[in-house]
Amino acid sequence: MHDFEARITRRPDAVPIKAGWREGITYPDDLAHSYLVFPVEFFDEAGHPYAHGAELPDTFFVNMVSLDHEFRTTIHRNKIKLGTTFLMREGRRVRADGVVTKITGLFEEP
Repeated sequence: MHDFEARITRRPDAVPIKAGWREGITYPDDLAHSYLVFPVEFFDEAGHPYAHGAELPDTFFVNMVSLDHEFRTTIHRNKIKLGTTFLMREGRRVRADGVVTKITGLFEEP
């Protein structure tokens, strides 16, 4: 089960992103930390999935999951709401901007 859905927009200066890309997120109000919240499914606005390894358009949608249960309950449940923005970074370089479009399993217990 995934935690939330988000719209991802690749930054103009970033290299193309492929389905299967795994980068953590950073909240704009906490740039010192990155969290292991990864996209697990990649799809278009109509919900059609992209094949693993396919080059993605500049804007696409993902289902995200937090890999750390403690952070999921103590940090992400407090921060993630509809419209929450976040950065997807590769090291210090921001490759894409994200915005939460739907809460799914974030508040369910595994």
